[in-house]
Amino acid sequence: MQKESVLKGLIDGVSDVLAHVFSGTASFEESQAEEPRADFISEAVIDISTVVPLLDELKTLLNEYDAEAVEKLDQIKGILRRSAVQDELDGMEQCLGKYDFEGASEILDRIKYKLNV
Repeated sequence: MQKESVLKGLIDGVSDVLAHVFSGTASFEESQAEEPRADFISEAVIDISTVVPLLDELKTLLNEYDAEAVEKLDQIKGILRRSAVQDELDGMEQCLGKYDFEGASEILDRIKYKLNV
């Protein structure tokens, strides 16, 4: 009889902990459903007809070692914010910060490839 009472207490304790865990899991799932994941914000949202000329202009500026490439990159980053190429854009910014126009140009080629343009 005493063993049953102890076991019932243990089972009740485990049930309480599991209820708390399941409640936390449900809250987490709800919060994830409300926020779009950055990697699912795709090129479909991007107006490619706007982006392509800007990318071409940036390529020209990079080939000419023109510091205005920084401003053009900022403009492009505004359009491609939270896209699949965000990491590459950040890498280009780092290259330009070091006046590495060739490195930035190589990254731009990868961006164009990823965007299929």
